[in-house]
Amino acid sequence: MLAGRLVAAIALAFAPIFCANLILSDRLAQAPDPTAAFGANLLGALTGGALEYLALVTGYQALLLVVATLYLGACVAMRFAGRWPGAQATRAPGETVTVQSWSDAARDNTGGGPAQHGRGPGTPCA
Repeated sequence: MLAGRLVAAIALAFAPIFCANLILSDRLAQAPDPTAAFGANLLGALTGGALEYLALVTGYQALLLVVATLYLGACVAMRFAGRWPGAQATRAPGETVTVQSWSDAARDNTGGGPAQHGRGPGTPCA
């Protein structure tokens, strides 16, 4: 009986963390620059942790106002940046985006990466 309660308590405690990790990995896979996305996530986690300690000074009721202000500021910043849900991606006229992986560069006999010939992928070696 005690073991069942322990397993249930552990599952209940760690389920939000597990789900958050699933969402994070999916979002990082879809991000155009996963390094910057992970950095932003890490910065957000650090800021959130620091603000959580603010509750020791202000109490949880005042912390709720701080969090609401931060969410409102994020929504306003996303609106001005054109990144709110449903916003259309804008590109300059005639701009194209080409993505070539390192394996594509090797298959196309372009000589590999910049460490080998000092140029970026897709640039043939002479």
